[in-house]
Amino acid sequence: MGWAQRTLSSHVRRMSDAGLVRRDRQLVRGVCLAVTAEGMRVSGHPAESAPKHPLSPSIVSHKCELSWAAAWLEALGHDWVSEREMRSDGRGGGPWILPIGENTHIPDLGLELPDGGNAAIEVELSQKSASRLQAIAAAYAAKLGDGRLDQVTYIYAHDAIAKAVLRAFTSVGARDSLALIGVEEMHRRARATRVKSTVSTVRQGPFVDFRAPELRAGHPEVGAGSASTRS
Repeated sequence: MGWAQRTLSSHVRRMSDAGLVRRDRQLVRGVCLAVTAEGMRVSGHPAESAPKHPLSPSIVSHKCELSWAAAWLEALGHDWVSEREMRSDGRGGGPWILPIGENTHIPDLGLELPDGGNAAIEVELSQKSASRLQAIAAAYAAKLGDGRLDQVTYIYAHDAIAKAVLRAFTSVGARDSLALIGVEEMHRRARATRVKSTVSTVRQGPFVDFRAPELRAGHPEVGAGSASTRS
């Protein structure tokens, strides 16, 4: 939003005093703000959907990385859709919600591409079981095959996750629509994009383009100097 630290602190303090957010200081990475039931109600959402307290470290880590990804999209000038918005979408989640048997899977973020297409973004910090990942990859392949999705990007915490995701998408024929990028590389790009955006109003290219040679070429080498983690 372009706020100075002092302005941001003032806003946070007032929201906290009004009972709209709470602070969780039991975190290594600093203070985390969570919306309270009252904050959810005031913002027009069900109070019961407020996050539980205390926040678990794994949830906090995931939300932090998700915030990095969303901030990067904002800096690039792209429109993104949150999981909550996908769930409440009158179109049944638009192109993003994946039916898997009697259940559904929802990506962490949906992205509306500049050319009118749609992409799904997953922030994967822990490795899913092979069967679960295979089911998700197959559901994505179906969406990609009928044109409802154009790209799937996985932001991964370590190489074992990237390898597992690559295997699953390769097995269902969706490898060419998959982009992989490590968390640290995502941080680097986000910082670089923010610096550029402060000196130029020129909109930059897609968030992560699976057609980009450095990402596609990097798939086989994940874990051995992957191109998806190179500049």
